[in-house]
Amino acid sequence: MYHLFDTMMVFYKYKKLYEKRCQGLMKKYDLRIADIDILYYVSHAGAKNLSRDIVDEGMSKANVSKSVEHLHRKGYVTLSEDREDRRCIHIALTDIAEPIVLEIDSIRQEMGTALAMGISQEDKEATFRVMEQLCKNMSHELTELEREE
Repeated sequence: MYHLFDTMMVFYKYKKLYEKRCQGLMKKYDLRIADIDILYYVSHAGAKNLSRDIVDEGMSKANVSKSVEHLHRKGYVTLSEDREDRRCIHIALTDIAEPIVLEIDSIRQEMGTALAMGISQEDKEATFRVMEQLCKNMSHELTELEREE
C-alpha cells in the first residue's frame, strides 16, 4: 500500500536529482544549491522579490541571508531596502545573472520532460492539483506550529 511517506520520498528524490543535475552549474559559477534556488525564485517571483518571501517559501533565514549575500558579492543580484519597511530587502537580478537563470530554466525543463514521460496529461493535471493541496496543507500546519512557539 502506498502511504503519504512514499510521496514525501518522491520530493526527496526529486531534490537529490535536481542537485545532481545542477552540479555542473554550481561548479561553473561557484554557487551552492540555495544560491541557484534563490536566482530561480527571484527570476520568476515578480513583485514577491523580498528575502522574506523566499523564507515563506520554505528556505531557512540563515540560508537565505548567506546566499543572498553571496549572490550580491558575486554581482548576480542587487539589494534595496523596502520603502515602507526597512527590515525588508528587495532582491533583483543583474544582467550577468541572466545566463545562469537560462541554464537553471533549461535544467528544470529537461527534468520535467524526463520525469513526465509516460504520464498522461490528465494524470499530470491531477498530480499538480494534489501537490498544490499538499503544499497548502503543509503551509497551514507550519503556520499553526509556529503560532504555538
